Amino acid sequence: MKTVHYTEKDSTKNKPHYTVNFFNEKDKFIGMYSIHSYYLYNVFVDKNMRKKGYCKKIVNHAVNRKKNLYLDVDPCNIGDIKCYKSCGFKFFKKLENYYNPVWGDDKPVQLIHRYKHS
Repeated sequence: MKTVHYTEKDSTKNKPHYTVNFFNEKDKFIGMYSIHSYYLYNVFVDKNMRKKGYCKKIVNHAVNRKKNLYLDVDPCNIGDIKCYKSCGFKFFKKLENYYNPVWGDDKPVQLIHRYKHS
């Protein structure tokens, strides 16, 4: 897998934020992740590339790059949770009435589980 990295500085806290995109040998997009501070988010595998082990490769890449990561996941998303656990993430706590402004106002407040890797 080939990777392409994008790094930005958060102007309010001067902490690096970066995104890593993954491509196969034919330059077809496989997936991505982003990290800000100690939060792993935007873990994504293209729907045509799923069920081929790429989620685990992408998450392990993030874990090898930065230690003590946290991530938030919908408890109904069993496939993602299975991937995260196989990469060493452990349940940390429930976040009730979770609202992420990035999702927009049309998304309901929900229960989220936070996982930690250390």
